[in-house]
Amino acid sequence: TGAKELTADDDDAFVTRLEPNGTQTWFKTFVGDSLDYFQSAAETSDGGVACSGGTASYSNVKQILLVKVDANGDSLWQEEFGSMGDSEGSEIMVNLNGDFAIASYNSYANAGGKDMVLFIASSNGTFLLGKNYGGLGDEVGASLVVLADGGYVVAGTADDYGPGIRSIYVVRTDQYGETSDDTVYEVFDDTG
Repeated sequence: TGAKELTADDDDAFVTRLEPNGTQTWFKTFVGDSLDYFQSAAETSDGGVACSGGTASYSNVKQILLVKVDANGDSLWQEEFGSMGDSEGSEIMVNLNGDFAIASYNSYANAGGKDMVLFIASSNGTFLLGKNYGGLGDEVGASLVVLADGGYVVAGTADDYGPGIRSIYVVRTDQYGETSDDTVYEVFDDTG
């Protein structure tokens, strides 16, 4: 059909748009000097696409990689966010304000290892919020939902809560990433 074949180096992040019949409309790679990858994409109100993932190309630790392309696949901007420890973006959603909410984690200066993070950046890629949740073990954000009241439900895994093995970890917040209290309610499913 004349469409460009899907190709990317193992170390490159890419985003592509496909027609309903599978024909590739466009293909865009994001290339750094190390590992770059996307884990999620969200269509924006202008027909563009925002993608979140991770990168090791711009720091000595892994950072959140956030990019925006327009409806034609042309790059509008690219941002990397992190701290002195590893960070990684998982699912991305457009919130009620048109900004980007990302389920993520970071591993710097937490009570334990990794902490789940609700990360929010503006529609032009400016950092707005990074709210940590977790205990002494590793908690990693994998998915999120934007609620009708502007709040969030962030879900992932936790090593510190539950029966002593990796468990599902869910946090409900308001629009500012705040919880009603810091109590963790453990629920055990005895059905196996």
